[in-house]
Amino acid sequence: MPTAKFEQLRYNEDIRKCCRLLQYKPLRDYSYFIYDTQRRIKAGEPLGKALAHTMEYCVSHDIMKDFLSEHEQEVVDMYSMSWRERAFQEAAMEAGREEGREEARKNTALDMLRDKMDPEKIMKYTSLSPECIAELAKTL
Repeated sequence: MPTAKFEQLRYNEDIRKCCRLLQYKPLRDYSYFIYDTQRRIKAGEPLGKALAHTMEYCVSHDIMKDFLSEHEQEVVDMYSMSWRERAFQEAAMEAGREEGREEARKNTALDMLRDKMDPEKIMKYTSLSPECIAELAKTL
């Protein structure tokens, strides 16, 4: 994994091409803080360690130094809450996708039942249980 200093340089190398807001140090610093934390998490660090390492790096490199020194626990609490909320949101979305897939399989099975297809083939193509297909057949 590249060193943090290299990552910071790589992250900031196109700042002239970025929007003018990133030329404002507080926004650039905050943006880097988020970037580095997410990079560490994607690399496999647990959230708490990723935050601690990013805060340590940022303070030692004068990135949001005063703010992080003064509000360390608040930052941890807020960042952790947003990740928990995002995890719940993603879980809900995945459940919705799964429900959608299940609904799609049931609709396909209904179409196949209307076309008088063999229940064995319906099970093979939709991965629905024999009980589910029997229930669907009752609705026709």
